[in-house]
Parts: sequence; structure tokens; C-alpha cells
Amino acid sequence: MRRRNLRKTGAARSFTLIELLIVVAIISILSSIAVPNFLEAQTRAKVSRVKADMASMATALEIYATDHNNYPYRRHPNWKDGYYAPMLSERMDHLHVITTPVRYITTIPKDVFEMKVPYPLDVIDYYDREQVNILTQQVQGSLDVGEDLWMLVSVGPDGYLGVSRGGEPGGYPDQPPTLVFSINEEYDPENGTISPGNIYRLQGSGSFNKIVRGE
Repeated sequence: MRRRNLRKTGAARSFTLIELLIVVAIISILSSIAVPNFLEAQTRAKVSRVKADMASMATALEIYATDHNNYPYRRHPNWKDGYYAPMLSERMDHLHVITTPVRYITTIPKDVFEMKVPYPLDVIDYYDREQVNILTQQVQGSLDVGEDLWMLVSVGPDGYLGVSRGGEPGGYPDQPPTLVFSINEEYDPENGTISPGNIYRLQGSGSFNKIVRGE
């Protein structure tokens, strides 16, 4: 009698194999939709953070220039060979001038996309006017470009700095073949949330493509 009652109420009923497979399939479909959307939203949030940090750093550079009548310089031994970026070990050299002894900015903002470089080198990089001029010459293939702007650089969602077609300074670290020239590209989310290219902020208005590439 008791067994019959349990059968009637369904209290002892368990899922069939077909029902379990259907549940697993539904969960898999939902996951395949939700996970990419979550990762895309995470990347967009990081891009927004980098741009906000660059804005703060740009303000600090302008205040520094007001006090010193010039912008910070970046120097390293290989500039005589036309390299536009410092060696990795010298990446932070001379940037301390905007954090100490006067705090134009509390700290150099971390580049949230820079996962391949150890602390404290994993920061938004600053190129002074001479560096930008050298890079512009290499990209445009001209010896007299005449751009006189500073530039802030994040490696962007692809995680690589890229190198010029001249092959220097080699990137941080070595680039995969498909990303080897991504220094010449400005990150554009319309090419895919995670796509080649760096995030740039140049002095004043104007994009990297317009100023450096001459487009």
C-alpha cells in the first residue's frame, strides 16, 4: 500500500537519462552565450580603465610642463641608432619626475593589459616628443616628419607592444608572427574586442593613425 502511494505522488521518481542530457545541453548552450559576453564586457571595462588612467597621466604631464616649461624626457643608450622605445630594463627611467618629489600623480598607472612584464615595469608607458618623432619617421618612412608630441601607450587587449618594420626594439616580449607589427596599429574594438593594436593617447587631440601614420 505504501509503495503504491509513493508511486502515485511521484516522491520516489528520479530523472531519466534523457532528461539529464537535456538539462546538460541547456546549461552548455547558456554557458556558450554567457561566458563570451562576460569576457567581452570585462575587456571593454579594462579599455575604459586604461583610457581613464591615461587621462589622469596626461593631466599630470601638463601640470609638470607648466612648472618646468618642458615635458619629461626619456633617454637610453640606443637612441643614437634610431630606437624609439627604451629597453625593458629602462622602461621606468626618468618617469619618477612626475611622482616625486612633487606628486603630479600618485603613482604611474598600471597597464591592466600588460600581463607579460614583471612588476614594477607593467605600467602605461610614456614616449617623449623625440621618441614619438622617431617612431613617426619609422612608420611613415620619412626623415622629416616634424611631429612634436608626447604619447602614452598601453599594449591593449592583445597583450603585445609590437615592433616597427625595422625590427626594433623587439617588443616586450617577442611577438607572435601575426602580431609582430602591431606597434603600427591603433586598437579598434570594431575589429573585435580582443584584436591587434595598442591603445594610444597623444598630446592634444588627434588619433595615433592621424598623427603618426599620417592617415
